[in-house]
Amino acid sequence: MNLGAVVGITADHGMNAKQKPDGSPNVIYLESLLVRKFGIGFRVILPITDPYVAHHGALGSFAVVHLPPDFSARRKFNILHFLNHLPGVTEVYGRNAAEKLGTPG
Repeated sequence: MNLGAVVGITADHGMNAKQKPDGSPNVIYLESLLVRKFGIGFRVILPITDPYVAHHGALGSFAVVHLPPDFSARRKFNILHFLNHLPGVTEVYGRNAAEKLGTPG
């Protein structure tokens, strides 16, 4: 946190369905959505995409979103609001909220 990292924590259980009723992947292309709505400079990392973790089926439910460094606080708020209202997204935390979650007591 001292270096400016934003940390997210998630459980491995209770995830959304990984397939639509027709069998196609139930995927949110988060980086593409963010770029289309807010412009370039986003970096989305999906750490649970290992194809050898069979129960995830290479479709992890956790994403780390790196924002462009020059975004204003208002723009960051708008991004959090947008992400929080995407169908299939359960929780979104900004830096301050994530820091409080990761701090004991």
